[in-house]
Amino acid sequence: MVQQQAQLDQPVITNKSRPLATYNSQVGGFRDVDTNSQVGLVGSPDSLRPKFTAPKVYAFADSGTDSGADSGAGTGTVTPASALQLPLLEAARNKNNSTPVSSMQPKTATTTATTIPPQPMKVGSFNPSYVNPSSVNPSAAVSVPNSGRVLPPAYSGRAVLLLKPYANNERTLSLITSELSIHKISIIEQGQISAKEMEERKRFENHYAHIRRFAVLTSPGAIKLNSSEEALFSREFGSRWQVYLEEGRILNMSQALDYFGVNSEALYRLWTSADTVFTVKHGITCARIRAPTKEGGSDGQDFILINGHFGQLRDSFIFPGATCRFLVLGWDDSALSFNDFVTDVIGDEDPETASPFSIRGHLYNQWDELGVSYAPDSLLYNFIHVSSSAFETLTDSLVWVKGSILDRDPFVQQLISAGVSQKTIQLWMLNRELKSKGSLIDLCRSKGTDECIDYLKSATSSSH
Repeated sequence: MVQQQAQLDQPVITNKSRPLATYNSQVGGFRDVDTNSQVGLVGSPDSLRPKFTAPKVYAFADSGTDSGADSGAGTGTVTPASALQLPLLEAARNKNNSTPVSSMQPKTATTTATTIPPQPMKVGSFNPSYVNPSSVNPSAAVSVPNSGRVLPPAYSGRAVLLLKPYANNERTLSLITSELSIHKISIIEQGQISAKEMEERKRFENHYAHIRRFAVLTSPGAIKLNSSEEALFSREFGSRWQVYLEEGRILNMSQALDYFGVNSEALYRLWTSADTVFTVKHGITCARIRAPTKEGGSDGQDFILINGHFGQLRDSFIFPGATCRFLVLGWDDSALSFNDFVTDVIGDEDPETASPFSIRGHLYNQWDELGVSYAPDSLLYNFIHVSSSAFETLTDSLVWVKGSILDRDPFVQQLISAGVSQKTIQLWMLNRELKSKGSLIDLCRSKGTDECIDYLKSATSSSH
């Protein structure tokens, strides 16, 4: 059995001398080496597998002469972009090189280049050779050798927008791109992901891992609430968590499907008819429902249902013919802060309360004429998902953007340059939590790159 397990487990997240976690191809998930427990992202490890070869990108350093190289792209001599960009951690990966990451400083160069305005890629297309421009000096345009293509300068603000399958059509895309253009937000990259790929690569499960954890994998008895969470639960539901638990009246989604003998759609109807729905802590939303009868009525007994919407949420992503569209967005965050981007441009997560001038507001008011399949609601059908911070942009990229690699991400490179260790970042990707402080997604909400880095660096220092 031990030998069979060793064959299944492949070390994919490492800390120089030993693996931190292994990927098990049979169960489709990561196991922590120290605790032997399944953790973090499930599915293919490609997005977290270390890649040690830097992309072949070139920029043009000004030498005062015109070499004519890569005609039309710029002037001067061709210089590897590694001379201009943040360190790609090669020294940190080389066991024979003792140079600490924190001591490596990016080299500087005076650059001139002929740039083109940011152009959205053709709708529905995906270019696997595309190199994210955010990994190079923001003042330099970049040319991909032999392609004749000059990429736009880097963007200080970045986010991933996900157009959910039931709302993914040309009319909604046109509305979204028009609104983005008004706010001078560029589409750096975009592509489509089929239901088959979402299922095979576990993209949905990875994205909603925090909800899935408590809807399917964790029994209510294993959930621990702190004193403030216990007080909030008692205030909302009129009795203590432990009382409901001892009476057997707390069920997660998976348990409720079996206990009530219903499917995910019927359970979602129970969920939306609840008299109280309340998020107790990150990943745990509870609803007080009445137990259904075979005749479709209620027997009058109250139950607390945990994440009862998860099954219907999955069904809204993965169904025959479904495609999910991702857009990688870039903008100047000195002109538009991340908070203003989320609040004013995108709009509240509940479409009904979103500003009518925001993207969600426009979608809410025009959903029927845009050909959206479902009426909007605050719990499930809110048209789009958008990264809530620079940190969530990283996690969204790893899950949805094809070809994303952890240690090539510009935000990761900036974190390491700021002194955050590679091991710490890798553990964040597995757990998405900051020890004793809570969910990293919640803690970083509405924070841009600099704010996230300052916060994460401070929080990491204070936890030691």
